[in-house]
Amino acid sequence: PIARSALLDAAQLRTVQNTFDANAWAATKEMNELFNYLLFTYADGYNNYWDETGFHAASLGYPVWWMEAGNYKDGPPPVAMTALQKNLLEEKKKNVQLQNEQKQEPVAEAVKETSLVHGVPAARAIDMLAPVSTPAGTQSRPLRDCLQRCDNEAQDALYRKCSQLCLVLHTV
Repeated sequence: PIARSALLDAAQLRTVQNTFDANAWAATKEMNELFNYLLFTYADGYNNYWDETGFHAASLGYPVWWMEAGNYKDGPPPVAMTALQKNLLEEKKKNVQLQNEQKQEPVAEAVKETSLVHGVPAARAIDMLAPVSTPAGTQSRPLRDCLQRCDNEAQDALYRKCSQLCLVLHTV
């Protein structure tokens, strides 16, 4: 472009540049309009369109009876929100079930030592980190149970040390 621009005078160069800019602007505008049209029209799997009666979402290839049977007359619910709600509900059910069925084993008799484990008295550390039994059929989550126990039993000053012990003991 530099070699060719040397052959043009300033007025011709401005004309060429303005023409190029106008064409580039028009091409970009057309591409954006096409993108927006395609995104609006087909993003959710429906042919979305407006007419004098309002907004419509027609199915693409699905029969009307199937759409009505699936209660999709107004389009599907947002997929991400539906999946999130389902996952949250399942997790809540699992947590409630574990809380209702969980049995606390008697804590093993504390060691009669006064030594410190990471700054926590050994007897207290063993009490807090004792294994928690889970009902048959459920998956044991020792790290989570250990951290939950720290949260329930340790004072603020001991919580950090207790959680560090949990990480050391259960991530090996």
